[in-house]
Amino acid sequence: MAWQFPRPQSDRKLVGNYKKRLQRYDCTTKSKLKEWIIQIWYHDEELQNLCSNLVNSMPTRVAMLINAKGGHIIIKTIENVVFTVQK
Repeated sequence: MAWQFPRPQSDRKLVGNYKKRLQRYDCTTKSKLKEWIIQIWYHDEELQNLCSNLVNSMPTRVAMLINAKGGHIIIKTIENVVFTVQK
């Protein structure tokens, strides 16, 4: 049986926020979609802050996962968003 690294729920929050922003724009062609993805990634301050918070919280999340020996953990961030990781 291969060991798999648990996937944190926080990445789903990031993807969800990205999708919400993309829904505001005309993404009917590949080139328009690519244009808006790049525009949002480089110029959306809220998304940049979310990414920074997720990256900065990673050491804490990894340490908690190690302490839980790969078991279930719950982390609350400043925004009171609960992230869970399951083995």
